[in-house]
Amino acid sequence: MAIQSGKFSVALTIPVELFRPIMRALGVDRRALAVLARSCRFLYAEAMGPLYNSITDSSASDADLHTAFLSSLTDAPHLGSLVSVYHSVGIIHHEQSAMWGLLHRAFGCMTNLKTLHLQTYGRIPASALLLNAPFQLEHLYLGTNAEGWPIATVLQQQRALRYLYLQVQAGVSFPLACCPDLKELAGNRDTLEGLLPGRRVEHVVLVPAFINFMEERSDWDVEYSIAPALMNIRTLSFGAFFDRPNLCVIVNHLTQLEQLELVGLLENELFLLEQIPSLRELVVSFNWGSSFIPIPADAQYRQHLVGGIFASCPNLRYVEIACERGADNSEVWYERWSRDELQAPPQFILTNYVKCRRFSTNCVQCIN
Repeated sequence: MAIQSGKFSVALTIPVELFRPIMRALGVDRRALAVLARSCRFLYAEAMGPLYNSITDSSASDADLHTAFLSSLTDAPHLGSLVSVYHSVGIIHHEQSAMWGLLHRAFGCMTNLKTLHLQTYGRIPASALLLNAPFQLEHLYLGTNAEGWPIATVLQQQRALRYLYLQVQAGVSFPLACCPDLKELAGNRDTLEGLLPGRRVEHVVLVPAFINFMEERSDWDVEYSIAPALMNIRTLSFGAFFDRPNLCVIVNHLTQLEQLELVGLLENELFLLEQIPSLRELVVSFNWGSSFIPIPADAQYRQHLVGGIFASCPNLRYVEIACERGADNSEVWYERWSRDELQAPPQFILTNYVKCRRFSTNCVQCIN
């Protein structure tokens, strides 16, 4: 193989496979990848994959980059097949904006897109952008408020979804054909009521609605909505910024639950844990944006409290309680106790809570 450069031809004796780790090592250095792509035809072909494969967290809010990236796809649609991950945060404003139309056209080129993280400016609904899209997503984070009827059609078309974050408005219904392989679901009460029944979702995050969040506190009659589906859940993160229902409204249905995160702590909730027979791990976190939990920080008090929780929950192995925020407000320090080492001082764990929650295998970020 030879690289043609001006009048000279440089023979390559290095196998092409050895160039690919170099491209991967450049990671998100788009400037370097673009320079390599322009240097010769051979490196152009090798650089295009990593250059267009993903737009992720580090550049999710860079409007100029997104404009150039999306424009290049609409100018050369064949490049769209290289895109598998796309994150856009706070760039899309409204349907009349130029960026809205540009993104809609670019989506038509992204035939192999698998992961989409889309958060609009002001959280305006944006599911209409995904109608009749050519890709089959596995991971969709739709960081908007009160999505309406288009999302029901979108989810009927996106049959490969395994993870979904969604805030849907009341009254939107979802046919059972939607999301047959869904395993992780995060969203408000209306989202859970619409998508949990009839599916074997094992990992759930309740994020009270940004709009009308007070309704999330009202009586929630799960017997007539999601009770059978709750019995499939193995991991539950319960709450976020705003107030949420008390654990008592669902605790009797959490028969398979192994991991529970209580975001904030409401009255008598710790006394309900003994009703969760399979519970193996408990986490008590701060409400988002808060640094308060109604548990005294005194070490002896917490150790005694944790001992009582272990005594009432025979299968429980670990307890974590948030103790303070890190230098970055999204980071939280937790004290962690093990049943086998209850008399030992707790471990201290630092986690990027907004990105990871405590049990999620996916990114639930950019909420705030």
